[in-house]
Amino acid sequence: MDATSKWTLQGGYNVGHAHSLTTTTSLMPPSSLPISDHVSYQSGNALFRWDKQFSDNNRWRVQSYYDFFGRHALNALNRIHTIDLEIQNQLRFAALQKHEFVWGVGYRAVIDDLDSSFIVSFNPHQRYTRTFNAFIQDDIQLTDKLKFTVGSKVEHNSYTGFEFQPNARMLF
Repeated sequence: MDATSKWTLQGGYNVGHAHSLTTTTSLMPPSSLPISDHVSYQSGNALFRWDKQFSDNNRWRVQSYYDFFGRHALNALNRIHTIDLEIQNQLRFAALQKHEFVWGVGYRAVIDDLDSSFIVSFNPHQRYTRTFNAFIQDDIQLTDKLKFTVGSKVEHNSYTGFEFQPNARMLF
């Protein structure tokens, strides 16, 4: 590994238990019944990132992230998995010294697996959602104290399909 590369690996894991008191409706009197429940959960995540400076004008970043959350309550086990992947490139061109271009692509998947019980029900009990995105941005240093940023992000997700998100900002 050379001095122009940076590697990051981090993560965490958590386990917990709690006592929950809630109410539910009943078809016979009394119409509201208390329910005492033991809730257990666990969660964990891991992040991997690689940054590489190829030159003063070319830098790459590749990142992946995984997250898990599981919860057991009211006789139902619910699990959610999230996966993120991102690639980003930062460029400067000699002919355009006042410009800094950044572009990238990304992907996110969320997998829900939700059990049902007599007390709680999910429909659908499994769901898989995906989001794809791509963006490009140009930071233009107009003066020592004034920067103009223009760019756009295009995203496709499981709920609304394609979305176009233009952006322009001035920083002074």
